[in-house]
Amino acid sequence: MGAAGQKQLGSAAKATVASQSTDVTEANIGVEITKEFEPPDSLLFLVGGTVRNVSSADVTNVTVFGSTQALQTSKADYSDVNIRQFYGKQTANNSVFSQSIEYEFGSDGNPNCV
Repeated sequence: MGAAGQKQLGSAAKATVASQSTDVTEANIGVEITKEFEPPDSLLFLVGGTVRNVSSADVTNVTVFGSTQALQTSKADYSDVNIRQFYGKQTANNSVFSQSIEYEFGSDGNPNCV
C-alpha cells in the first residue's frame, strides 16, 4: 500500500507531506473444538495465533511554514496467542446460560488497533 505525497496550495503554511509506502504480511492459524451435550449444551475450546509484519519507512518528512520535521511512523508488527473457552447451557424455560473466558497474550504492536 502506498500513499502519494501531498502538497498544500493557496495557503501560508504550504504544508507538504512526503510519500509513504507500507507492506503488510499477516498469518493466522487456529484450532477449534466443539462438543455438544444433552440437553442442547455446548462446550467450545479455541486456540489461535497471529503473526503480522509491517514494512515501511521509519520516518515521514512533513514541511510546514518552510520547516521540515521527520515524524516517526507507527510500526504495527504483532504476534499473539489467543485461548478461548465458551460454555452454553439451555435452561428449563428455553433461555440460554453462557460463560466465556478469553485470554490473549503477545508482543509488540497494539491488537486493539487492528
